[in-house]
Amino acid sequence: MNIYEKQQCETIINNAKVKAGIKGSKISLSNIMRNMVIEIGYVFGYDVSQNMPSDLKTEILAFTVGSSANRLLTGWIPIVGKAVNNSSAALCTEEVGWKAANFFDSL
Repeated sequence: MNIYEKQQCETIINNAKVKAGIKGSKISLSNIMRNMVIEIGYVFGYDVSQNMPSDLKTEILAFTVGSSANRLLTGWIPIVGKAVNNSSAALCTEEVGWKAANFFDSL
């Protein structure tokens, strides 16, 4: 991954991470991650808008399910639960983004 690609990926991932941290809901989280992966694919010259690799679909599903489980466990705590859920969504989004960047870089 060259410097330009890394900077582009960093910008895309940070934007998605902020959106995920603000929204934090399961439906919007999977959409945010999917759109992020598509944008990262474009950085490396791949169009995955119609056919995303199954490895990346599995990653998105796993992190969405994990974030949902976290929401169930901590969501009932008034202020702390919301903060933990939103932080978890942001961290999951960042992890998926860098996994996608490394995946496309290895192709």
